[in-house]
Amino acid sequence: MPETNYGPIVGCWQMTDAYNISNGQKSYPWGQPPLGYWVYDPHGNFALQISINPPLPLVTVDVGDNSWWDVGQTLTSDMTASFDNYFAYFGTYLVDYEKGDVYHNVVTDVLRAYTGTVQVRPFKLEDDNNVLVIGDPSSYIRTFKRVASFG
Repeated sequence: MPETNYGPIVGCWQMTDAYNISNGQKSYPWGQPPLGYWVYDPHGNFALQISINPPLPLVTVDVGDNSWWDVGQTLTSDMTASFDNYFAYFGTYLVDYEKGDVYHNVVTDVLRAYTGTVQVRPFKLEDDNNVLVIGDPSSYIRTFKRVASFG
């Protein structure tokens, strides 16, 4: 049964490796190393962000004109490329340490593909709880190092 005593998964985790496995072959969709942080706070909130490495060039905008943030703004090809190479979502989470699963209850995500869903991720902690491995070794692995703890 998932716990609300969030335990050793609580912290800020920097992504150090991310690969997919298909037909016995590894691919690195986010680069080597990837760019990303996953954060699990002690109150059941989480947020994650992943970007390709190396990052794309900066989007050219007039810094004094924030209209490009406006809803309904026409996207430029630079903006579209950014959405294609960046992923983020946030919400609440529960942990089942017996099963080795973390449940991400997604409030929303950048592409709205996970919005309102529960994303179950198998996980394990290694190296005195300083390394977090998320994934199924037959299809994908995301590895993180702890960069901050919350008390």
